[in-house]
Amino acid sequence: MSEHWGPWIAHDGAAPSIPLGSVVEVLFQGPGVKPEEGSVCDLTAMPGFYWRWKRVRIGWFSSEMRRVCDDPAYAPVIRYRIRRPRGMVVLDRILADLPEQVDA
Repeated sequence: MSEHWGPWIAHDGAAPSIPLGSVVEVLFQGPGVKPEEGSVCDLTAMPGFYWRWKRVRIGWFSSEMRRVCDDPAYAPVIRYRIRRPRGMVVLDRILADLPEQVDA
């Protein structure tokens, strides 16, 4: 994990709780419409965040559970992580450089 990014969050298909104006890295699963890499978009309105588990037939006698978006043209988001503000990265470095407190 990079020091500038938070941990990966497994997405469950519900509305994401992402602060407004955050920079987010998103992982999609499977084919479908995805925003261009590096594009700016309103993530809470992106159809790829809203999906459900659905049993899909993959052959004559077999099926499997897959993530299917409410709008099936879009690729479902499976994980995302939020970029940490620069101030938090600097604060972590300062705190790491502080000497240990020694009790006498």
